[in-house]
Formats: sequence, C-alpha cells, structure tokens
Amino acid sequence: MNNKTMKKAISIALSAALAVSGLVSSPESKAAVKLSAKKVTFAKPEKGSKTITIKGVKTSNIKKLTVTPSNDMIVKATKKGKNKFVLKARYAGDTTVSVNIEYKKPVKGYYSFYGTVNVKVKGTSKIPIKTVKDLTSMMDYNDKWVYVLKNDLDLSGVKLPLKNKWGENLTLSNTTLDGDGHTIKNLNGPFLCGLGGTLKNIKFVNFKIDCKNTDKTELRDAISKGGAVALIQYTSVATIKNCSVQGSIKLTFVGDDNFDSESYGQIHYLQHVGGLVGRNQSHATIENCVSDVDITLDWRESTDASKNPCVGGICGENGGSEYFTNTIKQCMNSGDIVTYGASAFVGGISGMNGYAAYENCINTGSIVNYGYISSDKEDRTTHYGGLIGWNADTASWKNCINAGKAGFGIDGQPCSDSASVMGVYENVYNLQDKTVYMFNYLVEPFEVKGTHGITGSELLSKETFVGFDFDKVWTMTEEGPRLKNVY
Repeated sequence: MNNKTMKKAISIALSAALAVSGLVSSPESKAAVKLSAKKVTFAKPEKGSKTITIKGVKTSNIKKLTVTPSNDMIVKATKKGKNKFVLKARYAGDTTVSVNIEYKKPVKGYYSFYGTVNVKVKGTSKIPIKTVKDLTSMMDYNDKWVYVLKNDLDLSGVKLPLKNKWGENLTLSNTTLDGDGHTIKNLNGPFLCGLGGTLKNIKFVNFKIDCKNTDKTELRDAISKGGAVALIQYTSVATIKNCSVQGSIKLTFVGDDNFDSESYGQIHYLQHVGGLVGRNQSHATIENCVSDVDITLDWRESTDASKNPCVGGICGENGGSEYFTNTIKQCMNSGDIVTYGASAFVGGISGMNGYAAYENCINTGSIVNYGYISSDKEDRTTHYGGLIGWNADTASWKNCINAGKAGFGIDGQPCSDSASVMGVYENVYNLQDKTVYMFNYLVEPFEVKGTHGITGSELLSKETFVGFDFDKVWTMTEEGPRLKNVY
C-alpha cells in the first residue's frame, strides 16, 4: 500500500469512528435528510404560518428535535411531533431558525443533522408600550419596529437610569419610540443612555437631576460613566422630532472634582450638559423640539475646575463631522442656565459646536455666570453666548434669534479670531447687539456679517425679521417671534 492509499484509508477510518461516536454532525449538503423549505417569507406581521417537514429519515428513528429561532420576537417556532414544526409570523424583520435533529441509528453514517430556515416577515410592526416595564423591554437594532406609547407614564419612585433586560442602561439603536402625543413625567435621571434611532412625539414633564460629585449613588455613577447629564446622554445617527422636555438639572461640586481621575468615586469627564441631549454626535437631527430645563452648575465649594463642560439648552455638544453634518432646526430653548464660580462653554442652543447647521431656532432663556474660579484673566469666563458657547468647527446659522438675557451676544467663542472663518450667519438676530463676542482672543467684540442687533420694540415687529416665514414656521406673539408646530 503506497503512502497516498494509506492516508486515504486512515482518513476514512477516522471519519467513520467520529461519525459512530456522534462527534460530527452531517453537513446539510451531504446528508440524506433535508428540510421541506430553507426560506420562508410572510407578507405581514402577525399573519400566516408555515409547516416545515423533515424529509429523508423515518419518524421512528428521530430521537430528538430542537428548533431555535435566533430572534423569537420575529417568528415563533412550535414542534408538531418529531418530524415537523410550525413557524408563525410575529414582528417584522429577518431572522434564522436553527434546526437540530438527533437520530437513534445513524443515517448515511451520521448521528445528527443541522439545518437552518431563513425567515423574513415583511412590513412594519407597531409594538405597544403601556407600562414602565414595557419601556425596559424595548429591543435594539430593528428599523422595522416602532414602539408606540399608549398611555401617559409616571416614573415617580422608579429607579433610574432605566435598565434593559440585560441590566444595561437603556439605549435605542436603529429603532423608533413614538410617544403618540403622550407624556412621561417625574424622571429623576436620564431617560436614555444612548439613542441611535428615532424618538418622536413625546412630552417629558418634571424631568429632574440633582447631583453632587460626592454622592454615592447609581445615578452619580451613570452620569460619570456616560460623561453626560441630560434627558438623553448621547446620540449618534439619531433623530429627535416633536419632543419637549420641562424640568431642571442641578450639579454641585464640593472639594476636588477629580475630573481627570478614572475613579467612579467622582463625577469625572463631565463635559456635556444639555436640557435635551448631552452629546449630539455625528449624523444626528433634532427638529421641532422645545427645552424648558433650568440648568445650574455650582463650583463655589470646589477646589478644582480643571475642565470646562459644554452646556446647552438643547444639547451640550452638537458634534457633527466633516462628512456628516448635524442639524438642529425649528427648536426653542426657554430654560435658564446659571453657573457659579467657574468657566464653561455655555449656549442657549448648544454649548459647543462641530460641523453643524442651525435653522429657525430661538433662545429665550437667560444665561448668567456668577464669579470666576481665578482672578487670572485667561481663566475668566470666555465662552458664553445666547445661541452657542464655542464654535469649534464650521457652522451655519439661518433665521435664528437670541431673545434671552444672555449678556454675551450670539456666540461665546468662534473657532478663530478672524471674522472670515467663523462660519455662515444668515438673518441671525440678537436682542442686544449686532456682534459676536470673543473675550479670550479679542478685547473688543466685532461686527459679523449676517447678524443683526435689535431692540425690544423691534423684537415685536414682523418687518424686522427679513427672510422669516411667518406663514408656516414663525408666529408673532406679545413676547416676540415664536415657532409654530413645536411641542
């Protein structure tokens, strides 16, 4: 026997031994056994069923049948005896059903069979949310699912932040939560850790966060780990539409804030504070939303203010990218922002901006700072603006108004001390001055093309606001222009 023949004989003998021992499963392509269908499509959610039969083996020779959907929210699998099972459509989406069969006696030298059925349920599923428990059962990563709030929900006494069924802070990715006009009230912490899907048509009432860096609570740790304090800590590739939030955020710092420590004993990396969103990341849109959240940051008893947080009425940071610009349009902030004893990047709409477009936005909230952490001129408050605190990268502003008592103009610190690279302003109105203030780089403010300084009487006249659509977008009130069709 030559070496080639000997190797072949050894291979056959080894394969036979493994098959008899049951250590190998038959590849579906080589087995005599097969499924009556490898692919099943249902035209609608919750409609239709399909029976799958196992062929090529006697029922009496089947020892065990196991059927396991990868996602049992999409299809339900029920065994019907040993040689068949029924697939029933549930929610929309794609999944795979694994089929395992154990034989009493070998078939073609194999003691088992493994196969799959690919299942598609077409359409869109609307999944009702009636209780807080339903909220925590929401699943990620299915753009065919829309969770719909069916009742107003009161979260008084509910431990926050909310957790999903795996014990993780609640996030939504590639999924929609539609409030359908309902209200969620009495949140004493962030509603979502992260949003990568869509949140719409919800009113949040009496949202409240009151936290010290010395607190030893799960809320403090969640804020620390998430690096953001807001209704929604961060977003990415997300949409927030037709939402409003009313409430307050108060953060107090005592002693050494320990911003640079990785110990969760302190609120560290606290860089993003927002009424609606802490950090609005790349390719995100906020539209037709209102924030009426009073924000207070107090460092008067602190010995360390080594970080300047980004604080905004709508979002702390609106950080798009060169390729995926963030958009905030038809949004209003009416909450007051107050800081004590330290500097920060504070804006009525956004604390800090990176590659973003703003259109038809208004701030009516007051922005106030009391005192400095140091007498050194460079450490003094430099980044407070009626619309934005720090324009870190190019932004465009169109048809926007600061009507709040900001005292700092429109923009706290543009990205450069040169007016030519500050971004684009088109019909941007400031109740106090036709200027953008830059305290750090320039002693005196300068005039910026596209901005308009207006008086209190001019604020009440439609004729003042060139380019504004008072038919579909804006309406004139006794207090000045206000947005239509926002919550």
